[in-house]
Amino acid sequence: MTTWGWGKLHRLTMDHVLSSRGDLDQLFNYAGMGVRGDIQCVGNTGGGPDWEAQAGGGFRMIADLSDAATLLTVDAPSQSGHVGSTHYKDQLADWLSGDYHELPLHRERTTVRYQQTLQPDDQT
Repeated sequence: MTTWGWGKLHRLTMDHVLSSRGDLDQLFNYAGMGVRGDIQCVGNTGGGPDWEAQAGGGFRMIADLSDAATLLTVDAPSQSGHVGSTHYKDQLADWLSGDYHELPLHRERTTVRYQQTLQPDDQT
């Protein structure tokens, strides 16, 4: 019994929007991931036939109402559906483990922590 785990039985496949085109599902889908939860818990992953996970929230958010300036979020499909992007499924491991990312909502918090500078290329 020590080797048994709900995630061995309760598996999830996230279908990419292009997965219905020929064999692209083999390239684009996130398949066979063991997940926690069921349809009646906060991190729900509802079950279908053979206990496979078929439903649930891909985007999860925690809002602390005593600190309206920050949210905690995680997005299983991540920021990009493009397989070549560095942001393709870059939040998936966090979503599976229940980890979240801080999403500051006030400008003061975002400019201190997140800044990007665009500079022109020296090539003519």
